Amino acid sequence: SRQLSAVDSKTFNELSIELKRLYLSDNMIVWIHSLTFSNLVNLLELRLDHNRLLRIHSYLFKNLVQLQSLDLSHNQLDTVTVPLYKTPNSRTAPGP
Repeated sequence: SRQLSAVDSKTFNELSIELKRLYLSDNMIVWIHSLTFSNLVNLLELRLDHNRLLRIHSYLFKNLVQLQSLDLSHNQLDTVTVPLYKTPNSRTAPGP
């Protein structure tokens, strides 16, 4: 890891139906396109911890209706302004 710095909107298009768990931890991600996860309707777990995220677009998690676990810890987030009510196990702790 530690190679990704951005995630484009078409990155996961081919895997959209099958993908259940996505681990993008321990990279240098500062930016994720607002539609990157839009087709991942069966995703159960998403780990974005230990990156350099500053902001999260309000539509980023919109279609993740099956999501059970979301880890945003250890990023550089000041505020998360997206509704996380559909992700009861989520953590949004900013990094050190």
